[in-house]
Amino acid sequence: MVCLLLAVVQGSTLSAIVDTVENPELANVFVFAVVDPQGYKLMGTVERNDMMSFVAQFDDEERQRLATREVSINFEPLVVTVLEDTPLAQLHMFFLTNRLRYAFVTRQGVPVGLITREMLATELRRQHHMV
Repeated sequence: MVCLLLAVVQGSTLSAIVDTVENPELANVFVFAVVDPQGYKLMGTVERNDMMSFVAQFDDEERQRLATREVSINFEPLVVTVLEDTPLAQLHMFFLTNRLRYAFVTRQGVPVGLITREMLATELRRQHHMV
């Protein structure tokens, strides 16, 4: 039920961020995890629109000049996480109570996936029909 996690490592090069934002295969990804480069611990999130705005501030000449430089992208430090073995009923209540759109799934503090409200609803319907 958990979807593939896509992460941006804090301190990535500008070209890596540009490649991520401009990759057509990632066009439907709306949020990225921001992880610490040492332990890959979850630091926060950055939404696709914010990454696009960040990239848009550089013209082609600046992109060429700064391509291999490490850059820091602003991110939202508040992240909702759940453990990978959280029961479905508990997830459901957690999403309802907190009006969540998504939550990151972690294992020992390291993000391993993302679960969205839509994914949770689909799984609940699937399990309901199995009963």
